[in-house]
Amino acid sequence: MRASSASRIGDHVTAKLNTALDLLAHDLRNDAGIVVAAGQLLDVEDVELAAIGADVLSAGRSLTRSIDLLVELGRCEGGKVMGHDDVSLPDLLVAVNRRVRRCAPHIDVTLTAGESDGTPPRVNTVYAIAERVLAELAMHAAGPHDHVDLSWRRTNGDIVLDIHGEARPDGTAPSGAREARMLLVTTLAPYADILLVNETTVSLRLADD
Repeated sequence: MRASSASRIGDHVTAKLNTALDLLAHDLRNDAGIVVAAGQLLDVEDVELAAIGADVLSAGRSLTRSIDLLVELGRCEGGKVMGHDDVSLPDLLVAVNRRVRRCAPHIDVTLTAGESDGTPPRVNTVYAIAERVLAELAMHAAGPHDHVDLSWRRTNGDIVLDIHGEARPDGTAPSGAREARMLLVTTLAPYADILLVNETTVSLRLADD
């Protein structure tokens, strides 16, 4: 009995630590992304500034790789990555919608469900990270009319999540929006395959349970 109780406590602590590590990694990746963006902004004709920019860009990318490595090492236990959750996709998208409404109440979110056999699809991801990053992706994708559509579909047995916003009248996204979305998408890279990132749409293939 005591061994079983200790095992449950250990699993609970491990799950909490993994979630905290994921959230910390997300914040650190955002900071690293700012460093990368600063390096890109220094890609100018001035030779000295361009050289500084190249160093900053290299340092930012190296920092990002180091963060990814530390996260993977920190989340490995018994030879496998721990801390993933079995998540109902519709429930996850409802939570994403709540976060968007709380952070940016002016943005209108439409949730569109794909075809299902009656059983809500479930995905294997890290709930705390997925909810936060998907909400930020939705806010970055919202176009000039402050509207974004979150929809899921089944394609060849895979679950694909589309985050679709609206472009400006000239067909482009607001300045920096695509880069910001790409940065956020890379945060989900360990848990989703990136299918598309352009001016109006982000498509992710989620790991089915």
